[in-house]
Amino acid sequence: MTSDNKQRLTMLTRKEVAAADTGGVLDEQIDEQRLRDKLRASGKEFDADRILEVLKVCVGWYRLRKSHEDIAQREITKQARDTAAVIDELMARLMNMHPDVYAHACEWMLKQKKEMAHSVMKRVLGDDLLWMKLALESAAEAMPKGKGGRPSEGERDTAYREVYSALLEHCRCDVALVSARELAAGLLADCGVVVPEDDRERERITKDEKK
Repeated sequence: MTSDNKQRLTMLTRKEVAAADTGGVLDEQIDEQRLRDKLRASGKEFDADRILEVLKVCVGWYRLRKSHEDIAQREITKQARDTAAVIDELMARLMNMHPDVYAHACEWMLKQKKEMAHSVMKRVLGDDLLWMKLALESAAEAMPKGKGGRPSEGERDTAYREVYSALLEHCRCDVALVSARELAAGLLADCGVVVPEDDRERERITKDEKK
């Protein structure tokens, strides 16, 4: 398939590269003794070990994603379409190389890799590359239509909901919901995650399944 489109190849931007980097490992460091003291001071019998496990993971993901340099949703969708188009163009170019280019590539491949170029091309042009193109096109269609990336408070709210739920689940006695909300906010604040002071706003966050 040929095209008269003279548009240059869409190049990956530095912003896209930064958005693809989620930072690697989670920073789960917390002041365990201080948090245990806060749980004990609440006057309730909590399973501190279980709650600290949840806190470590939540705080780690919060720190990781808070530093993540995301891009706008329209750019995410465009990336999927552009990458699919690059694969399409690559396949077309490999199947329509000038004989001189192909002959030189074959000679170089035989010397350097001890393999004929057509064997490599057969693998490259196999079903996997086509399926990858189709998967990217599907991803572009599946992307949300909003303005962009992850909500700024999304990771904070997720951490808050999970810690709040852990307090309710791992308490050996009944605990008032308002007290659990306040304690969850205090625990997270000690880890550098600031939750709204207004309890009505905190209650709203606990009831939201997804931001």
